[in-house]
Amino acid sequence: MGSACRLLWSGADEGQGYALEASRAYLEHALGALATQPVIARIHRDNLESRKLASRLGGILDDDAVAPAWSPQALTYRFSPTRP
Repeated sequence: MGSACRLLWSGADEGQGYALEASRAYLEHALGALATQPVIARIHRDNLESRKLASRLGGILDDDAVAPAWSPQALTYRFSPTRP
């Protein structure tokens, strides 16, 4: 298994655009220079704002992914260098 990077922010940051800006920069780097590893996002199914953000950034919901034991309510979004 490869290394992992987690992007987390608090509710106090909501609506400031930090999540979009940080995620966009991370994806550009991860899908460019580090394109050897898959990029996924695990998002709690009730977190609609994060789900919208993942879709806005080109993430595709993987309906076949199994939620990890540490977050059984998580959905998986996959990102690829060919995202729109």
